[in-house]
Amino acid sequence: MRSDKLERYILWQVLTSTLMVFAIVGAVVMLVDYVELLRTLDAAPSATPADVMWLTLMKAPNILVLVAPFMFMFGTLATYVRLNRRSELVVMRASGMSAWSFIRPAALLAAFFGCLATLTLAPAASMLDGLYEQKRDALLARHDPQKRDGDVWLRQTIGSQQLVIRGSLEEDIGRTLVDATVFVFETTPEGPLRFVRRLEAETAILKSGFWQLRDIEELAPGAPKTTLQALALPTTLRDADLQQQMEKSKAATFWQLPRLIDEMQAAGFATHAYELKWHQSLASPFLYAGMSILAAAFALRLSRMGGLVGLASLGAGAGFAVYFLNDVFGAFATATLMTPAGAAWIPPMVAVLSGFTILTYTEDG
Repeated sequence: MRSDKLERYILWQVLTSTLMVFAIVGAVVMLVDYVELLRTLDAAPSATPADVMWLTLMKAPNILVLVAPFMFMFGTLATYVRLNRRSELVVMRASGMSAWSFIRPAALLAAFFGCLATLTLAPAASMLDGLYEQKRDALLARHDPQKRDGDVWLRQTIGSQQLVIRGSLEEDIGRTLVDATVFVFETTPEGPLRFVRRLEAETAILKSGFWQLRDIEELAPGAPKTTLQALALPTTLRDADLQQQMEKSKAATFWQLPRLIDEMQAAGFATHAYELKWHQSLASPFLYAGMSILAAAFALRLSRMGGLVGLASLGAGAGFAVYFLNDVFGAFATATLMTPAGAAWIPPMVAVLSGFTILTYTEDG
């Protein structure tokens, strides 16, 4: 019973320290973003301070979710260093608590927040980030009516043909591509693709079951250029599918990724970045817990033995090294130099096992 009360006390201390770190970092992030947005929206006189503040509030959650593992690491470090300097850890050890009981509250809290961030907070932050992009672009577009979202590339397979479609997405009409180019390839009996023709259309509108092309120039190998007023090309894409095809992997949420991966594979697109995001989402509770365990393992040294500040700094450095390793392995997976599952799971496991190893060496020699 006494151990349970002490663990709840440690849990409360870790929670309050982490919330304090979140508040400080959040305030700094919002201040920097606010100043940057003031500079960016200087060309939009219609943007008010309220607009800038609202944009700042919409952008901040996405950044905080990205740096949340560090917040738990620093919150855990601050908690155990404070308990150590107050000699509270000495009293707890004297009462019979082991080091494993010390780190359990922090690890469980971090893992719980990792699950919460993956399932709810990250999707909400992604949605707010999308709204931020739309509102910011809307404010800037008042002075650039011709502004478009940029080039879009799509690929689809219809029978023995493969179509590669490029165009600029109209900002206000999500189903319309302007200055569209369609490259048509035919699968030969031997297997390789053979270029058949190229269609250059003023507009390509996605309708139910087909693309409606207008004002077309058709070019084919060995044939003169021809002009068509309209042409319909069959497609299996829907409006929602078109929007999902244009999403970047960082904007896709945990709940959208499985279906998005299947659709991208069916459409012939590479899915390494999406698979990496999926595995990183699954591994995020272990990453959060690993960062907290590393921080606790370095901060549990008794203050009377000296070197506590140096060890705490080493703990912070080890956390940064794990996060850097996570980014490096992610780049390797995106470049297909290693599997997405390996890139996502190795850094969290390294953090957890390193923390356990250090703790075992410290406690048991």
